[in-house]
Amino acid sequence: MARDGSIRQGTPLPIRLSGPDDTYADWEQGIGAIIRRLKLNGPYHGILGFSQGANMATIVAALVQCGALPWADIRFFVLLCGSKYGWADDLATTEPLHGLDCVHFLDEEAIEEDFIGFPPLLTEKIRIPAFIQAGEKDPRKENTYGLVQLFDEGSCHVVTTPEGHSVTSNPSAVDAMAALVARAMDSD
Repeated sequence: MARDGSIRQGTPLPIRLSGPDDTYADWEQGIGAIIRRLKLNGPYHGILGFSQGANMATIVAALVQCGALPWADIRFFVLLCGSKYGWADDLATTEPLHGLDCVHFLDEEAIEEDFIGFPPLLTEKIRIPAFIQAGEKDPRKENTYGLVQLFDEGSCHVVTTPEGHSVTSNPSAVDAMAALVARAMDSD
């Protein structure tokens, strides 16, 4: 959500699932595209992601948490039917993440030498407020609960709704989501 209250949707990102453990291929480029859009089109105070978008939003949360995006004023995340897969293990690695451009992310054409790796992003729980929705009939519901484990218990509100892999319209869940957003926006 932008400062003016508008909601903006970007173009599809260059990421895809690959391998038996559903790890992301090219996720660094996808996150680079998200960072570029946040910087150029922001400021944004909240990010909503559904499914793979929730996974990418969680990576952004980790970047904000570790101080890699000091200009970002992101106060909350709404994560709907996301999943913790192999990509989360990538964030906790001690190996540098090659290809994630944390210095020249505004350059339209970065060159190989401009890319540096981030330190491990998930060395601590994410403390940014998050609303996390799991669908009771979602075949990957347990993986959503795995995503919850990346967040500090006091900073996230978890709701299981009767739907499957979908954005909820459950009134109590929507009210809880709105309350979290309102609290986060009032935290000045």
